[in-house]
Amino acid sequence: MSGGISDKTVFRSDLIFANGMDAFNFPIVEGTVWGDAAVGAGSISMSTEVGGCELFSFDIPVTDALPLNYRHLSTQDFTVGMDTVTAHGVQVFAGREGNNDWATPDFTLLQSVPDDVAKMGLPFAVWVNVVGFNEFDSTVDMSGSLSTAGAPVFVEPSQLTIDEVGAVVVDTMNLSSGEYTLTVTGTNAGAERSVTVSFTVENDPDFELVTMDPWIVLPQGVPWVIPTPIFLEPVNGFGADVSVSVTVPDGVTAQLDFASGSTPFMSILTLTIPANLSAGDYTVIVTGTAGSTVHSDEITFTLTSLPEFSLDIEDREQIIVNGAMSVSGVINAHNGLDLALGGALDVFIEPYNQALLDSAVIEWGVMTTDGDLPFTVVFTVDDTIDRNEYTVNLNVIALDGGVTHTASVAFVTESSTLDGTAVAADASAVVSGNTSQYDGTEETAIAINNGEDVEDDEESSDSTASGDDKESNTALIVGSSIGIIGIIVGIAVVVLRGRSESSDKDFSQQAWNDEPVVQQPMMQTQPQQPVQQMQPALAVPAGVTTAPPPPAQPTTVADYTGLPPGGTYDQSTGQTIYIQPDGVQWQMMGDGSFNRL
Repeated sequence: MSGGISDKTVFRSDLIFANGMDAFNFPIVEGTVWGDAAVGAGSISMSTEVGGCELFSFDIPVTDALPLNYRHLSTQDFTVGMDTVTAHGVQVFAGREGNNDWATPDFTLLQSVPDDVAKMGLPFAVWVNVVGFNEFDSTVDMSGSLSTAGAPVFVEPSQLTIDEVGAVVVDTMNLSSGEYTLTVTGTNAGAERSVTVSFTVENDPDFELVTMDPWIVLPQGVPWVIPTPIFLEPVNGFGADVSVSVTVPDGVTAQLDFASGSTPFMSILTLTIPANLSAGDYTVIVTGTAGSTVHSDEITFTLTSLPEFSLDIEDREQIIVNGAMSVSGVINAHNGLDLALGGALDVFIEPYNQALLDSAVIEWGVMTTDGDLPFTVVFTVDDTIDRNEYTVNLNVIALDGGVTHTASVAFVTESSTLDGTAVAADASAVVSGNTSQYDGTEETAIAINNGEDVEDDEESSDSTASGDDKESNTALIVGSSIGIIGIIVGIAVVVLRGRSESSDKDFSQQAWNDEPVVQQPMMQTQPQQPVQQMQPALAVPAGVTTAPPPPAQPTTVADYTGLPPGGTYDQSTGQTIYIQPDGVQWQMMGDGSFNRL
């Protein structure tokens, strides 16, 4: 048991030794212990389960030669009919070479590596199990060491028992790019067992291209003008200029305000979508180039008649300064989506900063006559908060249909957009092309931008696919600091939710229409505003009330028994995530509880 959750490690083997024990000539002297090796064929696999669901499984490499240890126990004669038969009792121990004493308890270590490449200063983690032989049931002291000095190595927990899962984490922030070897060692009563793991660090100076509205959903049949930001962020001290180019699908026009600049900087892409564009999913390809380095990302917009919503966020790039910093926006309901049923707003920050998250206050405005809901997130910044480039990700969940969308805002220490040094774009920065052929690689992004044909292995994304089948195409990496929570090693995410002063209220009980603000269906491009410190008194509009908790579903459950049935666990990101059959995700915390994402 760990953190209130039952766990189980299962070993499976189909190893076959064709000649069996007939291949050996045993020294039939009572008490004799000896070792030999049997050659067989097959495989060994291991899987770990938590709460009845499989977390991961993998094959254990075998060399086809299995070390075997034997001990002659005793000899006894039996009479069978008229004959006397002599029986020899022999114990067999399949284990590690060198341990030729059958009676000695022993252990070994098994490792699991979710990803052997650590990028952008993010941590590298190894999962470790202790496996006992000969009824070994003691505690093993765990430690880790790196082939190159200069990087902290964390072990959690510092002691492991049989079949318990632990983690060894390397902070790669200050490591140079290259190959490294991590040695994980377990010690018990003078016996030392080790495993080595090789991994790669990629920490060269680079830049990151982020589309701040990865998925935009709009009603079909209405003309739209949609401004959406593109953020270029330096990584590992990157200092070169980056140029931006955009490829839009046929039938859509667009304009880019800035084509290049020194990172960090933000460029606003304004999409003009005609009313006669067919329903379906459309891809916009954004490419950033600095010398020979090219990165690409995509924006997906969906035209649909299904109930949906979109996010309209103001001030997408702000200089981080002491005082109150506000992020204001509106949740625009479309096609009859009922925001009055409730919902939640989660705040994620990259890189992770606990103090900045703790300062956030979510405030809700009055629902408009069109069913749209304004909100404001106010952060309080002081000298204790490190001055970095932060990406503030706002993840909004509507209970009506379980619809989820994400939009982001950049807090920066400097920006070539805001200081006026970014270079304005001309018409050549945006071209049209068959963006449905984009497969997420830089090669296809460049080819499509140049008007070249790309072999299309998948069905065009411009076909009439329903909007509720589309998932966000951008993963949120939260934090570059290392969080170790119980046996779960990952990147910490703190979820902030607005709470009502009266716990018995929900969205349907609020007087949302007391002060209606009529919204127009056309989203107009906002001019770039000079950045100034936001005052708290200006950030909270009249009639604002604290958001109530969602009434239909809990946001936290005490342990796995409170999760909806039928889901699966995913550990590929270094965190334990439970995924419901409908796609809703829950993150396991260190105390065994789960938070709904």
